[in-house]
Amino acid sequence: MEIKETAFFKNQSQENGIVGEDYYVNQKHELEAKEAKSRLHAEIDDGIVRNLTQRRLQGLEIFALQNCYQNPKYNFLQASKCEQYFVENDAKLHLLKNFFPDHFVRHDRDHERCSSGPEFESL
Repeated sequence: MEIKETAFFKNQSQENGIVGEDYYVNQKHELEAKEAKSRLHAEIDDGIVRNLTQRRLQGLEIFALQNCYQNPKYNFLQASKCEQYFVENDAKLHLLKNFFPDHFVRHDRDHERCSSGPEFESL
């Protein structure tokens, strides 16, 4: 996406005697924005999401211990399959795994819409 100077800023620069080509965002700034987003992704995944995932897995281990391994109807192999089933089909773990793509795509889309919309152009 290429960001150009708006008509307002062109008029301001002409009124102030500054005449030149359109202003384009430096690629360095675009690269810095992408790197900031990747740092944010890493910090969220390595911090909050990993902590919540580990806490949820601990809760599921307790649940599996009570409902799978202590069930006299199951042998060890069946109990481990029971635990695996609960872990693979847990809705909260699935939400945590997809947290960043589910939430931050909206922010990117809103940012692009805002920076290329008529409100931004009117500045």
